[in-house]
Amino acid sequence: MKQKARDFFVIVLFLILLPYVLGIMNKTKTEGVTWMNMEEIKEEEETAHFVKYEDKLSVQEIPLEEFLIGALATTINVEYDLEVLKAQAVLLRSTYYTKLQKQGTVSGQNIDRNIIGWEKVSNGYLTQSQMKKIWKENYEENYKKVVSAVEETKGIIITYEEQPIEGIYHAMSSGKTRNAKEVFVQNEYTYLESVLCEKNVESQEFLQSVAISKETLNTLIIEQRDAAGYVISLICNGEKITGEQFRKKYELASANFTFTEKENEFIIETKGSGHGLGMDQYYSNYLAENDYSYTEILDYFFKDTKLSKMKE
Repeated sequence: MKQKARDFFVIVLFLILLPYVLGIMNKTKTEGVTWMNMEEIKEEEETAHFVKYEDKLSVQEIPLEEFLIGALATTINVEYDLEVLKAQAVLLRSTYYTKLQKQGTVSGQNIDRNIIGWEKVSNGYLTQSQMKKIWKENYEENYKKVVSAVEETKGIIITYEEQPIEGIYHAMSSGKTRNAKEVFVQNEYTYLESVLCEKNVESQEFLQSVAISKETLNTLIIEQRDAAGYVISLICNGEKITGEQFRKKYELASANFTFTEKENEFIIETKGSGHGLGMDQYYSNYLAENDYSYTEILDYFFKDTKLSKMKE
Protein backbone atom coordinates (compact mmCIF):
# COMPACT_ATOMS: atom_id res chain seq x y z
CA MET A 1 0.00 0.00 0.00
CA LYS A 2 2.86 2.38 0.91
CA GLN A 3 4.63 1.54 -2.39
CA LYS A 4 1.49 2.44 -4.39
CA ALA A 5 1.24 5.74 -2.50
CA ARG A 6 4.88 6.54 -3.32
CA ASP A 7 4.32 5.71 -7.00
CA PHE A 8 1.21 7.89 -7.10
CA PHE A 9 3.14 10.78 -5.49
CA VAL A 10 5.99 10.50 -8.03
CA ILE A 11 3.53 10.56 -10.94
CA VAL A 12 1.71 13.62 -9.56
CA LEU A 13 5.03 15.41 -8.94
CA PHE A 14 6.17 14.63 -12.50
CA LEU A 15 2.94 16.02 -13.98
CA ILE A 16 3.31 19.21 -11.90
CA LEU A 17 6.94 19.79 -12.94
CA LEU A 18 6.55 18.78 -16.61
CA PRO A 19 5.30 22.18 -17.89
CA TYR A 20 8.14 23.92 -16.04
CA VAL A 21 10.77 21.61 -17.54
CA LEU A 22 9.35 22.00 -21.04
CA GLY A 23 9.30 25.76 -20.57
CA ILE A 24 12.99 25.82 -19.72
CA MET A 25 13.81 23.63 -22.72
CA ASN A 26 11.81 25.86 -25.03
CA LYS A 27 13.44 29.02 -23.66
CA THR A 28 16.89 27.51 -24.14
CA LYS A 29 16.05 26.68 -27.75
CA THR A 30 14.65 30.16 -28.38
CA GLU A 31 17.52 32.08 -26.83
CA GLY A 32 20.08 29.80 -28.47
CA VAL A 33 22.46 29.72 -25.53
CA THR A 34 22.54 28.95 -21.83
CA TRP A 35 25.33 28.95 -19.29
CA MET A 36 25.25 25.18 -19.45
CA ASN A 37 26.43 24.96 -23.05
CA MET A 38 29.01 27.74 -22.89
CA GLU A 39 32.56 26.49 -22.94
CA GLU A 40 34.81 28.45 -20.62
CA ILE A 41 38.07 29.51 -22.21
CA LYS A 42 40.70 29.35 -19.52
CA GLU A 43 43.43 31.96 -19.34
CA GLU A 44 46.85 31.32 -17.87
CA GLU A 45 46.22 34.01 -15.30
CA GLU A 46 43.32 36.27 -14.46
CA THR A 47 44.07 39.80 -15.62
CA ALA A 48 42.34 42.91 -16.84
CA HIS A 49 42.33 43.47 -20.59
CA PHE A 50 43.01 46.77 -22.33
CA VAL A 51 43.05 48.39 -25.73
CA LYS A 52 45.69 50.99 -26.58
CA TYR A 53 44.06 53.99 -28.22
CA GLU A 54 46.07 56.85 -29.69
CA ASP A 55 44.85 60.18 -30.98
CA LYS A 56 46.49 63.55 -31.59
CA LEU A 57 46.32 64.50 -27.94
CA SER A 58 47.13 61.38 -25.95
CA VAL A 59 47.76 57.66 -25.68
CA GLN A 60 45.27 55.78 -23.53
CA GLU A 61 44.92 52.25 -22.23
CA ILE A 62 41.17 51.68 -22.22
CA PRO A 63 39.56 48.67 -20.48
CA LEU A 64 38.24 46.30 -23.13
CA GLU A 65 34.54 46.45 -22.19
CA GLU A 66 34.68 50.25 -22.10
CA PHE A 67 36.43 50.36 -25.49
CA LEU A 68 33.76 48.15 -27.02
CA ILE A 69 31.15 50.84 -26.34
CA GLY A 70 33.02 53.35 -28.49
CA ALA A 71 33.84 50.76 -31.15
CA LEU A 72 30.25 49.59 -31.35
CA ALA A 73 29.08 53.18 -31.75
CA THR A 74 30.93 53.51 -35.05
CA THR A 75 30.94 50.02 -36.59
CA ILE A 76 27.18 49.51 -36.90
CA ASN A 77 24.01 51.51 -37.42
CA VAL A 78 22.82 52.22 -33.87
CA GLU A 79 19.24 52.45 -35.12
CA TYR A 80 19.29 48.70 -35.71
CA ASP A 81 17.61 46.34 -33.26
CA LEU A 82 19.39 45.83 -29.92
CA GLU A 83 19.92 42.13 -30.75
CA VAL A 84 22.00 43.12 -33.79
CA LEU A 85 24.11 45.43 -31.64
CA LYS A 86 24.63 42.58 -29.18
CA ALA A 87 25.81 40.32 -32.01
CA GLN A 88 28.21 43.03 -33.17
CA ALA A 89 29.57 43.46 -29.63
CA VAL A 90 30.27 39.72 -29.44
CA LEU A 91 32.11 39.84 -32.78
CA LEU A 92 34.30 42.79 -31.73
CA ARG A 93 35.12 41.15 -28.40
CA SER A 94 35.93 37.88 -30.11
CA THR A 95 38.27 39.68 -32.51
CA TYR A 96 40.09 41.19 -29.54
CA TYR A 97 40.81 37.80 -27.99
CA THR A 98 41.75 36.32 -31.37
CA LYS A 99 44.32 39.06 -32.02
CA LEU A 100 45.57 38.90 -28.44
CA GLN A 101 46.14 35.18 -28.79
CA LYS A 102 48.05 35.63 -32.07
CA GLN A 103 50.41 38.25 -30.62
CA GLY A 104 51.10 35.99 -27.63
CA THR A 105 54.76 35.46 -28.40
CA VAL A 106 57.36 37.06 -30.62
CA SER A 107 60.67 35.25 -30.99
CA GLY A 108 59.69 33.05 -28.07
CA GLN A 109 59.27 35.94 -25.63
CA ASN A 110 55.97 36.91 -24.07
CA ILE A 111 54.73 40.38 -24.98
CA ASP A 112 51.82 42.43 -23.62
CA ARG A 113 49.40 39.56 -23.17
CA ASN A 114 46.65 41.86 -21.95
CA ILE A 115 46.77 44.83 -24.36
CA ILE A 116 46.64 45.35 -28.14
CA GLY A 117 46.26 48.31 -30.48
CA TRP A 118 42.69 49.48 -31.16
CA GLU A 119 43.01 49.20 -34.95
CA LYS A 120 43.38 45.42 -34.61
CA VAL A 121 39.96 45.21 -33.00
CA SER A 122 37.87 47.77 -34.84
CA ASN A 123 37.96 50.02 -37.89
CA GLY A 124 36.69 52.92 -35.78
CA TYR A 125 36.21 54.28 -32.28
CA LEU A 126 34.17 57.16 -30.84
CA THR A 127 34.77 58.91 -27.53
CA GLN A 128 31.74 60.10 -25.56
CA SER A 129 32.34 63.69 -26.66
CA GLN A 130 32.39 62.56 -30.29
CA MET A 131 29.16 60.60 -29.78
CA LYS A 132 27.51 63.74 -28.38
CA LYS A 133 28.54 65.77 -31.44
CA ILE A 134 27.35 63.13 -33.90
CA TRP A 135 24.14 61.98 -32.20
CA LYS A 136 23.15 65.37 -30.75
CA GLU A 137 19.62 65.12 -29.29
CA ASN A 138 19.70 61.33 -29.71
CA TYR A 139 22.88 60.96 -27.65
CA GLU A 140 21.35 59.67 -24.41
CA GLU A 141 19.10 57.14 -26.12
CA ASN A 142 21.85 55.84 -28.42
CA TYR A 143 24.47 55.76 -25.68
CA LYS A 144 22.24 53.70 -23.39
CA LYS A 145 21.61 51.33 -26.26
CA VAL A 146 25.28 50.63 -27.07
CA VAL A 147 26.10 50.31 -23.36
CA SER A 148 23.28 47.76 -22.98
CA ALA A 149 24.56 45.76 -25.95
CA VAL A 150 28.03 45.53 -24.39
CA GLU A 151 26.89 44.91 -20.81
CA GLU A 152 24.31 42.26 -21.73
CA THR A 153 26.97 40.26 -23.60
CA LYS A 154 29.80 40.93 -21.16
CA GLY A 155 32.63 38.43 -21.60
CA ILE A 156 30.85 36.49 -24.34
CA ILE A 157 32.76 35.61 -27.51
CA ILE A 158 32.18 33.33 -30.49
CA THR A 159 34.39 30.26 -30.78
CA TYR A 160 35.17 27.52 -33.28
CA GLU A 161 36.79 24.30 -32.10
CA GLU A 162 37.24 25.87 -28.65
CA GLN A 163 39.19 28.86 -29.98
CA PRO A 164 38.02 32.48 -30.38
CA ILE A 165 37.42 33.49 -33.98
CA GLU A 166 37.81 36.77 -35.80
CA GLY A 167 34.45 38.51 -35.81
CA ILE A 168 34.06 39.24 -39.52
CA TYR A 169 31.14 41.41 -40.63
CA HIS A 170 30.00 43.76 -43.39
CA ALA A 171 27.21 46.27 -43.98
CA MET A 172 25.10 44.45 -46.59
CA SER A 173 25.66 41.45 -48.84
CA SER A 174 24.58 41.17 -52.46
CA GLY A 175 21.71 38.83 -51.55
CA LYS A 176 23.86 36.10 -50.04
CA THR A 177 27.12 36.12 -48.14
CA ARG A 178 30.35 34.74 -49.55
CA ASN A 179 31.93 31.34 -48.93
CA ALA A 180 35.42 31.88 -47.49
CA LYS A 181 36.73 28.83 -49.36
CA GLU A 182 36.32 30.76 -52.62
CA VAL A 183 38.05 33.87 -51.30
CA PHE A 184 41.08 32.77 -49.29
CA VAL A 185 43.89 30.50 -50.46
CA GLN A 186 44.43 29.18 -46.94
CA ASN A 187 41.18 27.74 -45.66
CA GLU A 188 41.29 29.42 -42.23
CA TYR A 189 37.65 30.49 -42.10
CA THR A 190 35.83 27.19 -42.59
CA TYR A 191 32.92 28.46 -40.48
CA LEU A 192 32.12 31.13 -43.11
CA GLU A 193 29.77 29.53 -45.61
CA SER A 194 27.38 31.29 -47.96
CA VAL A 195 23.89 32.01 -46.57
CA LEU A 196 20.91 33.69 -48.22
CA CYS A 197 19.99 37.30 -47.42
CA GLU A 198 17.19 37.82 -49.94
CA LYS A 199 15.57 40.85 -48.26
CA ASN A 200 18.61 43.02 -49.02
CA VAL A 201 17.32 43.75 -52.54
CA GLU A 202 14.55 45.84 -50.96
CA SER A 203 17.02 48.33 -49.51
CA GLN A 204 17.33 51.69 -51.27
CA GLU A 205 21.10 51.37 -50.90
CA PHE A 206 21.33 47.88 -52.42
CA LEU A 207 22.21 49.15 -55.91
CA GLN A 208 24.74 51.94 -56.39
CA SER A 209 26.48 53.22 -59.51
CA VAL A 210 29.72 55.05 -60.15
CA ALA A 211 31.05 56.64 -63.35
CA ILE A 212 34.80 56.37 -63.94
CA SER A 213 36.35 58.25 -66.83
CA LYS A 214 38.55 56.46 -69.34
CA GLU A 215 41.35 58.84 -68.47
CA THR A 216 41.45 57.01 -65.13
CA LEU A 217 40.27 53.55 -66.17
CA ASN A 218 40.95 52.56 -69.77
CA THR A 219 40.63 48.76 -69.69
CA LEU A 220 38.45 46.53 -67.53
CA ILE A 221 38.09 42.76 -67.95
CA ILE A 222 36.46 40.56 -65.33
CA GLU A 223 38.17 37.17 -65.11
CA GLN A 224 36.51 35.32 -62.26
CA ARG A 225 33.57 35.59 -59.87
CA ASP A 226 32.59 33.52 -56.85
CA ALA A 227 29.21 31.82 -56.37
CA ALA A 228 27.79 34.92 -54.64
CA GLY A 229 28.66 37.08 -57.66
CA TYR A 230 31.64 38.93 -56.20
CA VAL A 231 34.57 39.55 -58.55
CA ILE A 232 37.60 37.53 -57.49
CA SER A 233 40.04 38.66 -60.19
CA LEU A 234 40.08 41.15 -63.06
CA ILE A 235 42.34 43.03 -65.44
CA CYS A 236 42.44 46.77 -64.71
CA ASN A 237 44.54 49.03 -66.97
CA GLY A 238 46.51 45.98 -68.04
CA GLU A 239 47.20 44.82 -64.48
CA LYS A 240 45.69 41.75 -62.83
CA ILE A 241 44.25 42.56 -59.40
CA THR A 242 41.63 41.17 -57.00
CA GLY A 243 38.07 42.39 -56.87
CA GLU A 244 38.65 43.79 -53.36
CA GLN A 245 41.70 45.72 -54.53
CA PHE A 246 39.64 47.20 -57.34
CA ARG A 247 36.81 48.07 -54.92
CA LYS A 248 39.14 49.95 -52.59
CA LYS A 249 41.07 51.67 -55.38
CA TYR A 250 37.92 53.18 -56.92
CA GLU A 251 35.97 53.44 -53.65
CA LEU A 252 33.14 51.16 -54.76
CA ALA A 253 30.43 49.97 -52.37
CA SER A 254 31.30 46.31 -53.06
CA ALA A 255 33.22 43.99 -55.38
CA ASN A 256 29.97 42.51 -56.66
CA PHE A 257 29.57 44.65 -59.74
CA THR A 258 28.78 44.82 -63.43
CA PHE A 259 29.80 47.57 -65.81
CA THR A 260 28.72 49.28 -69.00
CA GLU A 261 31.35 50.77 -71.26
CA LYS A 262 30.57 54.09 -72.91
CA GLU A 263 32.60 56.32 -75.16
CA ASN A 264 34.33 58.30 -72.43
CA GLU A 265 33.62 56.34 -69.24
CA PHE A 266 32.72 53.11 -67.48
CA ILE A 267 29.44 52.98 -65.55
CA ILE A 268 29.91 50.51 -62.70
CA GLU A 269 26.86 49.21 -60.79
CA THR A 270 27.43 47.49 -57.45
CA LYS A 271 25.26 45.27 -55.27
CA GLY A 272 25.39 45.48 -51.49
CA SER A 273 28.04 47.15 -49.36
CA GLY A 274 31.28 45.75 -48.00
CA HIS A 275 33.31 42.59 -48.62
CA GLY A 276 30.37 40.19 -48.22
CA LEU A 277 31.96 37.88 -45.64
CA GLY A 278 30.62 36.97 -42.20
CA MET A 279 27.68 38.71 -40.56
CA ASP A 280 25.51 40.80 -42.86
CA GLN A 281 24.45 43.68 -40.60
CA TYR A 282 21.49 44.79 -42.70
CA TYR A 283 20.05 41.28 -42.96
CA SER A 284 20.76 40.70 -39.27
CA ASN A 285 18.42 43.56 -38.53
CA TYR A 286 15.74 41.89 -40.64
CA LEU A 287 16.25 38.68 -38.66
CA ALA A 288 16.03 40.57 -35.37
CA GLU A 289 12.77 42.18 -36.48
CA ASN A 290 11.51 38.62 -36.96
CA ASP A 291 12.32 37.65 -33.36
CA TYR A 292 15.83 36.26 -33.82
CA SER A 293 17.99 36.68 -30.71
CA TYR A 294 21.62 37.73 -31.08
CA THR A 295 22.69 34.13 -30.48
CA GLU A 296 20.48 32.92 -33.34
CA ILE A 297 21.77 35.68 -35.61
CA LEU A 298 25.36 34.61 -35.00
CA ASP A 299 24.43 30.97 -35.50
CA TYR A 300 22.89 31.87 -38.87
CA PHE A 301 26.11 33.40 -40.23
CA PHE A 302 28.81 31.34 -38.48
CA LYS A 303 28.53 27.59 -39.03
CA ASP A 304 29.42 25.11 -36.27
CA THR A 305 30.43 27.85 -33.80
CA LYS A 306 29.58 28.25 -30.13
CA LEU A 307 29.23 31.10 -27.69
CA SER A 308 31.71 30.98 -24.85
CA LYS A 309 32.18 32.97 -21.66
CA MET A 310 35.60 34.32 -20.87
CA LYS A 311 36.87 33.67 -17.35
CA GLU A 312 36.45 36.74 -15.18
